[in-house]
Amino acid sequence: MRCNKIEQKVYSCMSHFNKIKLSLVYSFVILVLWATYVIIIFSPRPNSIFPNQVSTGILDNRFVMFLFTRYFGLWLGGLVLLLRLLRIIKNKQSCIYIFIGLLNTSLGVLGIFLSIFKQVNIDLLHMFIFNLSIGLIIFIDILFLKIILNHN
Repeated sequence: MRCNKIEQKVYSCMSHFNKIKLSLVYSFVILVLWATYVIIIFSPRPNSIFPNQVSTGILDNRFVMFLFTRYFGLWLGGLVLLLRLLRIIKNKQSCIYIFIGLLNTSLGVLGIFLSIFKQVNIDLLHMFIFNLSIGLIIFIDILFLKIILNHN
């Protein structure tokens, strides 16, 4: 009888992680499609008058879309975390919740890599730390909070 309960808990945990894994794959595909879209559509084009020069404006278009995506992820992540704390969002295995966590985590990691390779200044790194922290809080909630709360 005791082994049966343990098997049920193990099966429940495996089912929980399989749902998360499927939503994570969908979220990753959406994120890759968005990054591909930004890279292809917003790449600088060669100048028609001087073909060897690349015409860019004051800011690179990809960087503007990068900042737009960063603010979108930051505000949406804060909103989703607030709704989760207020217990309005009950299903933490939903694809949108996992997508927002993955988006914020990947933006934070990308900001760190860009800072390491001296592509952005330290002020932008501080901005992307917020994205990383929101993403990590969401993933801690998704992966570990249920296990910790059910264990006690």
